[in-house]
Amino acid sequence: NSRFPEFGNSEIPESRNLKLPELGNSEIPESGNLKLPELGNSEIPESGNLKLPETGNSKIPQSENLRIREFRNSEIPKSENLRIQNYENLKIPKFQNAEI
Repeated sequence: NSRFPEFGNSEIPESRNLKLPELGNSEIPESGNLKLPELGNSEIPESGNLKLPETGNSKIPQSENLRIREFRNSEIPKSENLRIQNYENLKIPKFQNAEI
């Protein structure tokens, strides 16, 4: 354990868990799950589902059928059977000059 005067006589422990004052004395566990004070001490589970306080603990489902709430800049699904909900502003082509 070396002491450095330029760092305020801080000791470097021999263990893997380092206490960092700039991160609020957070410990780095051996499992790899970091507790970050700036994220509200959220843990990153091994399953891949992140719990984020700023989004209200929303989980991202691993599903192909996603509900799109905002249709701005949304991609059109590759499906032949699309349900049209609003029939008011549909443009119907005119068949006046159609060849039979």
